[in-house]
Amino acid sequence: MKQATIKRTPTPAERKRFQAALAETNIEQERAFWNPIVDQLRGQADIDSAVDLLKAVRVSQGVSLRTLEETAGIPRGNISRLENHKNTPDFETLQKYAAALGKVVRVVVVDQ
Repeated sequence: MKQATIKRTPTPAERKRFQAALAETNIEQERAFWNPIVDQLRGQADIDSAVDLLKAVRVSQGVSLRTLEETAGIPRGNISRLENHKNTPDFETLQKYAAALGKVVRVVVVDQ
């Protein structure tokens, strides 16, 4: 038998943390810069590992998919497909997901 999911709404502190992280980011500027790069790297960059890390944070914080949906504004089905590696997120989606958990996604380019 499937265990019931505890439903909760984001706390004021969680909402504030999300809004602060979102305010720090110019989504349109970031999207214009990173999406073409991510498109070029698709299949090479390990975006799945970033999603796995974010999922681990979500689970460790006890945040349900419903709460993440409400806080990040990403439909629950989309989150589930990302976490199960059925869809590849764009950079904006990764940022929203991370911001809802009080995290920031950063891309670092280094010489090998």
